[in-house]
Amino acid sequence: MKPNQAAVASFSGRVVTTSRTVPDRKVHVCCKTKPPGLALERNSLMQRWTSLTAATNLAAHLVGPGGSIVWLGADGQKAADGRTHHHTPHRWAHTPGCYDKHLGDLKTIVPSLKAMGITAYNASPGTAWADLLPVISLREALEERRAA
Repeated sequence: MKPNQAAVASFSGRVVTTSRTVPDRKVHVCCKTKPPGLALERNSLMQRWTSLTAATNLAAHLVGPGGSIVWLGADGQKAADGRTHHHTPHRWAHTPGCYDKHLGDLKTIVPSLKAMGITAYNASPGTAWADLLPVISLREALEERRAA
């Protein structure tokens, strides 16, 4: 069994993706759309250069108008130790300029979030994308959630 198949088999939650690499009834495969903006159709997610757009799009579908989304780990840059991911690195080499490509796609979803009536924050300390969404601490995000 391939690692992704094993992960899906052992996961009890919802599995949503734009990839067809894990053939399992539990996996809900959404159509992938291109920028600009978030996909409004509930069976579609916008993704081109970063999975953060698809994750944000899925969250927008789930929380709906009046909801809020908080990004964690949206650094937009290499870590101080040079790592590019919190997990084992991808099999593909890090590409110079990739964060600029990510930012280009992310900029297009901010107006979509506003139009959908969704508030979004970035709770990633030291993020290079501080101009994209309001930056708050995770503690602030959790406190806001409890107050709602």
